[in-house]
Amino acid sequence: MADDKQWEYARLERTTDPKATDPGITVTYTAPDHKRGTSLHPSERFDFALAELGRKGWELVGAVSASPQDEGRPVEYIFKRPHDAGRRIFD
Repeated sequence: MADDKQWEYARLERTTDPKATDPGITVTYTAPDHKRGTSLHPSERFDFALAELGRKGWELVGAVSASPQDEGRPVEYIFKRPHDAGRRIFD
């Protein structure tokens, strides 16, 4: 039986560039209809950004480290949640 459920995805990224004055956090949202949105957070609000995604129904499904130089620390987190056509992707 095929699963007809559609998903929205969110990608939370931590900037690891040592030259950046404020590394920061970017959350990029993508809906099944390819609509996209982005929210920005200061680097010290990492825990807040994670909690906010969880509160809004996003489920963590993966974490990726950019390179061996990052010492295994994840710098990109992937979330998903069921798509709701009546909900804005940021909600």
